[in-house]
Amino acid sequence: MLALLTAAAYGIDGHFGAMAARRLGAVGTTILAYASGAAVLGVIVIVVGGQWSGPAVGWGVVAAVTATAGSIAFYAAAVSGSVSLVAPLVGVLQSAVPVAVAVGRGERFGGFGWVAVLLAICAAVLASSRRAEGHPRLTQRSGVLTVMSGLLLGASILAVDSAPVAAEQIPVFLELTFGVAMLGMFLLARARRVRVRAAREPVIADGTARRVAIIQALVAGVLLGVANVFLVLALHRGPLAVVGVLVNLYPVFTVVAAWLLDRQRLAAPQLAGVALAVIASVLFGVA
Repeated sequence: MLALLTAAAYGIDGHFGAMAARRLGAVGTTILAYASGAAVLGVIVIVVGGQWSGPAVGWGVVAAVTATAGSIAFYAAAVSGSVSLVAPLVGVLQSAVPVAVAVGRGERFGGFGWVAVLLAICAAVLASSRRAEGHPRLTQRSGVLTVMSGLLLGASILAVDSAPVAAEQIPVFLELTFGVAMLGMFLLARARRVRVRAAREPVIADGTARRVAIIQALVAGVLLGVANVFLVLALHRGPLAVVGVLVNLYPVFTVVAAWLLDRQRLAAPQLAGVALAVIASVLFGVA
């Protein structure tokens, strides 16, 4: 149940973040989302507590580096492609990372696992199929960003899982806090380059639209913070591979949110790709 609650929060967070990124850009959206998420986790750390230690801080920093890069790649892929297509493929790759580590540790990987691999490949092909009129598709750029996002976000789950249990929510708090700090330093060091790249992104300058986008980014951050709380609790109570895959059912919630709130439509082959991606995620968990 905790893993599924994590998936729900991550999925709706992804939709709001992708909507905000269309107006604010990937970096701007990530900064706002991480800032509001860190505020939520900061309050929880104060209330719940936790044991500060070298490993807790170290794994929190590793999670910050991988999750920050993965989040930027996700939002950028959603801007250049479609969140309804990007999220399921990211979920499959993100599921594969903890499963691969579990296999490396000697855990059994049965026939269901190899079926999941085949379904994941088919999902990628179908989701990238040529666009019919009015339907989105994955571009080469969004495809590369999708792969990067899935692998990096999967690595961030491993980092959080590797932190001491006694640390409680400290590693995920550091993940978002260090993420904000890294992005801030990036913007200060590369201000001119960011302005040039931002000019190429589909950013809407209208004041009302930007205010709506800022609210969407902040809401995404709150959901991200809540999701991270559930993730830590789930990892402390269940096997890594199972939790990692169940958490990555979040594309179901992202697609539903995109359909209800953003009216995104998918062609039949692309719907099949989304369905196969979700099935592959489930099969990874029972492998």
